[in-house]
Amino acid sequence: MSTASKWADYLAIMTAARTAAAARGAALIDTQDLFIALTLDAGTTGAALRNLGVTEEKAQQALASLESSLLATLGMQEVPARQPLPHLSRFNV
Repeated sequence: MSTASKWADYLAIMTAARTAAAARGAALIDTQDLFIALTLDAGTTGAALRNLGVTEEKAQQALASLESSLLATLGMQEVPARQPLPHLSRFNV
C-alpha cells in the first residue's frame, strides 16, 4: 500500500470520526467517534468489524448503553442533552 493510499485512508477515518463527533454535538473527536468511524471503514478494519457483526448502529447502541451505565454509577438516570461547545471551535482544524 502506498503512502498516498495510507494517507487517504487516514483522512477518510478522521473525517468520519469528526462527523460522528459533530452528530453528538462535540467539537473534538473522542475514542467513541473513532470506533464509529472504524465501523464505516471500507478497508480491512471495517470489514473485520462487520464480519464480527459490529455495525455502525450496533456500535452506537453499545456506546449509548455504556454511557448510561457509567452515568448510573453516579446516580444519574438520564443522559444530559448534548450541546455544542462553541468556545472550543478555535481547536477545529
